[in-house]
Amino acid sequence: MKKFLFSIFLIMLLSSCLNKTPKCSDDNVKELAIKLSREQLIDIKSDLSEIVEGMSLFIDKKTFSIILKQELQKEGYSDNEINMLLNLLKYDVNTLQTTNITLDEIFSTNVDNSIKKCSCKATAKFYELGIGIDIIYEAQHTDDGKQIYVTLNEIDNLHTIPIQKTAQKKFSKKELKENIKKAQNDIKVLETAIMMYKLDNGNYPTTSQGLQALVKKTELEPIPNNWNPGGYLSTNNVPKDPWGNDYIYRCPAETVEAGYEIYSLGADGKEGGEGYNADIHSKFLDSNETDGW
Repeated sequence: MKKFLFSIFLIMLLSSCLNKTPKCSDDNVKELAIKLSREQLIDIKSDLSEIVEGMSLFIDKKTFSIILKQELQKEGYSDNEINMLLNLLKYDVNTLQTTNITLDEIFSTNVDNSIKKCSCKATAKFYELGIGIDIIYEAQHTDDGKQIYVTLNEIDNLHTIPIQKTAQKKFSKKELKENIKKAQNDIKVLETAIMMYKLDNGNYPTTSQGLQALVKKTELEPIPNNWNPGGYLSTNNVPKDPWGNDYIYRCPAETVEAGYEIYSLGADGKEGGEGYNADIHSKFLDSNETDGW
């Protein structure tokens, strides 16, 4: 496993500002930098899991932990980074794919207007994991000015951040039932919007494009060629579920056999669960009944 050094290119079409040098804080640049940071954390997790799997076949758990720490120290990881890497092992890929990420402390290290290129530093914060990654990235227009690509060049540092915890409101049985009904209705509305999107553009929004593609024309491939200028949701924003969490959207679906899936994590905000805590899934809306609870 290499020491946080990699280079990934991701190309997207721009709808405006083609003649301007991109900025580190531009929404489309941040969106791609966040996407690449997520992919890199998943790659780190995958590499580490392979090492763990290989070593655990031959040695006991205690010896394995000692040897793994020694190997990571040889590769230049600090004790703090090693502890976080070991903690990362407990999270599955689905959690890493859906965890909330923000890009903070963004600043430009260099701007070259002659080639429309900016060099940037920022911290990608994975709040639910308590992990921060200091990243170095670049954004630049292609020569014809019609596209932009973001390159994630290097991870400077892996460090802890305070895990944001919000006080959970206690809901009455009546409120829980009403929330489940609202989530079911939200998902039906989102499904209708997704079908309209497909009728116009020939495909569902991808996982990367997300539900935001229903309210704002995506700049990620595949670009919708017949996107409705008014969007596909009457509210012009993607609703959160009744418990204040984002609806999870994947295309193609990963938890069921379907072209796409939309679901709420329910009252507990966690995968799975039973009763009021059960996930409310687009494929099983009719099974999320509350009358018997």
